[in-house]
Amino acid sequence: MWAITINTGYGVTDKDKANLLKFFNKQPRAFLITEKTDDKQHYHGGIMFDREVIQGNVRNQLLRLFPDFDENQKKRAIIIKNWYNIDWYANYCDKDEHTDILMDTFKPEDSEILPFPDPDDKQDARPVNPWFDKMEKLWQERHPNTEATEKPLLQMLNSLMYKERKIEIITDPKKYKDKVRCLIKYINKDDHPSYTNPHINLDENTLIDRVEFCTTCCKKRKTGSSYHLA
Repeated sequence: MWAITINTGYGVTDKDKANLLKFFNKQPRAFLITEKTDDKQHYHGGIMFDREVIQGNVRNQLLRLFPDFDENQKKRAIIIKNWYNIDWYANYCDKDEHTDILMDTFKPEDSEILPFPDPDDKQDARPVNPWFDKMEKLWQERHPNTEATEKPLLQMLNSLMYKERKIEIITDPKKYKDKVRCLIKYINKDDHPSYTNPHINLDENTLIDRVEFCTTCCKKRKTGSSYHLA
């Protein structure tokens, strides 16, 4: 059972909606809704298969419905996770404001026992990096299908800490720099073994000279110098 979110970054179109409805209606049991309006409008849904279907296959089938996606959209627009309980269905279908139920063949009976996976057996039940997961979700909500860069990411974090007061303030400048540096790689799914990243100026205006970091010892290196090898 898979819980699915699709946020194209440009909202909902008749063509996309028709393709998704055709796909979801072919499944044994499923639901699909849209939430919000204009270019922030996006899809939530769930599929209960009558056989084992791996996440990658579902993703590939959905990606084929969006042939015009660019590389960023291919990476970030479709989120698929294990569907652990009835809340994923009930919470979205019970919303009133700016929510439209496009289809629903799931409709469980009151006494029905559903084959939800055991959260203890699934990796995404307990996020390995909860802070980074939360920040990635907030970034994607505010900048859908956009690569993370230093200045807008710092602006978002400063707003969350000091204006909106939604996250704990990071008081240690070094920890703040390290978290921003790693968060950029995390959001961008950058697994390159070494990288060039600015030394971040936390005083609100921009950035200073670029330096390279060794990803083994995290010390600064001059451009062109050697790196540790795993």
